[in-house]
Amino acid sequence: MLFSIAVGLMVILVAAYWVYQGFLSGVLMFFECVIGAMVAFGYYESVNALWSGTLGNGLGQPLALILLFFVVVVVLRVLTDKLITGNVKLPVALDRIGAGLSGFFSGMVLVGMALIGVQMLPISSNVFGWERVSTNANGAIVRSGLFFKPDEFTVGLVNLLSNGRFGGGNPLAKAKPDLLMDLYCARSCTQTEDRHEIPADALGVRAWWEAREISIVKQSLENGNLVREFEVASPNGASKFIVVNVRVASSAAPPEHPEIRYRLPQFRLVGPDPASGATPMVYPAIGSSDLYTHHSHNYRELVRGQAKRLVRFKPETQFILTASHTKAVQEKDGSGYRFDVVFEVPENFTPWYIAFKRGPRLELTRKQFVEKPPAYASTASGGRQAAAAAEAPQVGEAPAGATHVSNVTQEGTAVTDTLPIALPKSENLVQSALQGDRIGDCHFAINAPESEPEGGDAVTQLFVPDGKKIVFLGAKQLQAESLFGKSLNYASNVAAQIKVTTDDGKLYYAQGVIAKARVEGKSMIEVQYHPEPEVPERCLAKPRRVTTKALQATPDDERFFAYIFVVDPGVKLVKFQSGGIGSTQQLNIVVPND
Repeated sequence: MLFSIAVGLMVILVAAYWVYQGFLSGVLMFFECVIGAMVAFGYYESVNALWSGTLGNGLGQPLALILLFFVVVVVLRVLTDKLITGNVKLPVALDRIGAGLSGFFSGMVLVGMALIGVQMLPISSNVFGWERVSTNANGAIVRSGLFFKPDEFTVGLVNLLSNGRFGGGNPLAKAKPDLLMDLYCARSCTQTEDRHEIPADALGVRAWWEAREISIVKQSLENGNLVREFEVASPNGASKFIVVNVRVASSAAPPEHPEIRYRLPQFRLVGPDPASGATPMVYPAIGSSDLYTHHSHNYRELVRGQAKRLVRFKPETQFILTASHTKAVQEKDGSGYRFDVVFEVPENFTPWYIAFKRGPRLELTRKQFVEKPPAYASTASGGRQAAAAAEAPQVGEAPAGATHVSNVTQEGTAVTDTLPIALPKSENLVQSALQGDRIGDCHFAINAPESEPEGGDAVTQLFVPDGKKIVFLGAKQLQAESLFGKSLNYASNVAAQIKVTTDDGKLYYAQGVIAKARVEGKSMIEVQYHPEPEVPERCLAKPRRVTTKALQATPDDERFFAYIFVVDPGVKLVKFQSGGIGSTQQLNIVVPND
C-alpha cells in the first residue's frame, strides 16, 4: 500500500513540476519520453548482448532498458532546449492546465519505465511490499496494480505504437506477451538466490488436456504432525482447467546444489485473450500434482500415492524437487522430474505455449492434446492425509534451587533446522548472516518486524553442517537469585555449562541462542549461532541487547528464548545442564537419522 502511494506521488510530483515549465515544454517532454520508451524496448536486448556474459540477463536487461531510455530522453531534451528557444503564448490558465496534463503523462512514462526496470531484476515477487497477484476466497488468481498504474500505461502505450505505424514486423505484445505478468511469474521464486534463468531444454511436455475438477486442501497441525484435508472443487465462473504433464530436467538446478526450488506462478500458459481474440495473455499456474513437502512436521518427503492427486495451491507456496523429497516423480536415471501443472483459463481459451522461469518456452500442439486424462494423470480426490506420528520431544520436570542459569521448557523444543521466529531478509544484519539462503555464523540483534515476514523476505532456516542435525531447546531464564544470574546475562563462563548429554554419555554444548523480548519499549530479536566453532564449549558470547533481564521483564506471550545445539543424527538426548551439581533436567529427545 505504501509503495503504491509513493508511486502515485512520484507521478503527481512530475506533473506538478511541468505545470511551471509551460505547455509546449510539457508536450515536448511527453513525446521525448515516448520516443525513449520505443527505442529502449526496441533495442535493449541488443545492447544487453554487450555485457550479458558478465552481468547475466537478470541484471543486464533492466540495465540496458533503463540506460537506453534515459540516454535518449536526456539527449532529446538537450537538443530541444537548444533548438527551440521560443514558446507558445497561451492564456495562463490554459497553459498551466495543458502543461499539467502533459506533465502527468510524462510522469506516467518516466515512473512506468523505472518500475518496469525494477520488475525485470532477479528479485522476489514482492516489490517493496507489493505483490501483483493475490487470491480471492475461492482461490482464483486476482491481479492488482499500483496507484495510477504507470507501468501498465507504459507497456500499453508501447504495445499500441509497436503494433501500428511505428512498429516493425514483431510488435511488443507478440514478442513479450502480457509483459508485466510474465515478469511477475518469472521472478516468483522462493528466495532471491534461487536460479531464475534455466537452460532452454530444461522443460519438456508430454501431453496436455482439459479438466473440470481439482482438490482444495486445508492444512492443520495435530500434536506437531501435519494433517491435510481435501475437497473436490470446480473451476471458478466460466473457466476451465488446462493440465500439462511437464518434465523439468535436473539441469534446472543451480550448479552448487541439486535442488530445484520454485513456486507455481513460475509456470505460465500463454495464449490469445478470448475477449479480444488477439492480445496475448499470461495465466500463472494455480495447481499441480501434490508435491508438497515440509522440512518439519514430519512431512519431509512424498508419501505413497500423494503425487497422483491434483491440488490447488496458493501462489506463495514453495516447492522443491530433490531425490530425497520428491523421489516419487523422479525419473529412474535421475535426469528429471515428471508431474502435472494446472492452469485456470477462460472457457474458450486456446494455449500457444508454456513457459517456466526465464528460458524455456514450449509450444503446446494439437498433437500433444488428449481428450481424456491419461492413466498417469493426477486427478482430483477428497479425503484426509496425516503425517506418520513421530515421537515428540519430552522435557522432564525442572530441577529445584537457583544454582543454574535456565530450565528447559516444552514450548520451543524441537528437532528442526527451521527457525522458531522468521527473520526479515530486508534487514542488512540478516543479509550479512546468510550462508546461501540460510542463517550461518552470526551474532546480531534487530528490531522485530511488526508482522511476520513472508515469501521471499522470510529467512526461516539455519545452515546445517554436513552430517549434523539441529535441536532447539526452549528455555526459561531464572531469577536473579541464580548463582550465575546476578547480571541476568549468560556470560561466557556460564555458557560452558550449557550442555546436553546423550544416553551413551556424549556431550554437546550450546552453539547458539535465539531470543525475543522487549528492550526499551521495542520488541527485539537477537540471534547468535556458531555452526562450526573451534571450541564449542566456549563459543557463546554475552547478549548484545536481549538480556535475561529484558526477557524476565517481558510478558510471557511476547518473549521467546531457545538454545541451539548441533548434534549427530540418531542420538538420544537424555540430560540438560546449565549449572553446577543438582542442575540436571531429564530429556527424552530422539534425533532422527534421515
